[in-house]
Amino acid sequence: MPRLKEEDVNEVRRSLESLDLRLSDLIGTDLRGLAFRTAGSRPALAGISAAVVPVTSGKGTISGFSDSVSAVLSHLGMDSLVTAATDVDGFSEAVSSGSDLIFMADDRRFLAYNVSAGAYSDNVDCTARGYVEALECAEGSLGGRTVLLLGAGRVGRVAAEFMGSKGAFVQVADIDISKAEALGGLHRFVTVRQDMERAISETRLIFNASTAEVPADLVREDAIISTPGERFSTADAPVTVRAIHDPLAIGTAVMAVTSAVLGRDSR
Repeated sequence: MPRLKEEDVNEVRRSLESLDLRLSDLIGTDLRGLAFRTAGSRPALAGISAAVVPVTSGKGTISGFSDSVSAVLSHLGMDSLVTAATDVDGFSEAVSSGSDLIFMADDRRFLAYNVSAGAYSDNVDCTARGYVEALECAEGSLGGRTVLLLGAGRVGRVAAEFMGSKGAFVQVADIDISKAEALGGLHRFVTVRQDMERAISETRLIFNASTAEVPADLVREDAIISTPGERFSTADAPVTVRAIHDPLAIGTAVMAVTSAVLGRDSR
């Protein structure tokens, strides 16, 4: 997954209502409904307190990131705040304030820690699962369907496994053919496509886990594209193409619900 851009992160806070409308139109449910479906549970979110801790290590905080994560959590119905302190001090502040869930992100990991359960949900896993669920909602079912997976990195590997659990046949393409072949060697339902452009033009269902945009001039008119990485530009694509994308909210929402379920299951 590419590092988030400041302008995209800040747009999240301003567009949550429109995201709900867009998702409802594309996949038949809103952000909270998608998170519930992905987690396989509908925990009560009202009354759950969540703290977002800014982290300064590595390349440092992305301006607006913590506020945008907090806005997503509030949009779901949680009581959310951003800690005044950062890093370990911020984690201490979150625990001391009695937060149920603590969200923290650095350059490599983005976690939602459930304090009572002593367990966490991970953004890579939750983003992959959330976008696979969105693709299935848009299609109706992935059982027996062929899905082209672009990118065999961390998100792509989780997505492939989740799609396989839903009965999909996964075709994977990656500019690093060794990654695609390694993934293909792990699962019987995964086959490797070497000609990426031909695969895009031939396949209706596409999951883009790569850091490159899907070329609009190659996609089919009836394509459905679920793209957690790079957004899909519909300007040059057929008007009938459906594209599911958001830079932050879907993965965060699935993390929140998944982590809340961890706490319920631990009681």
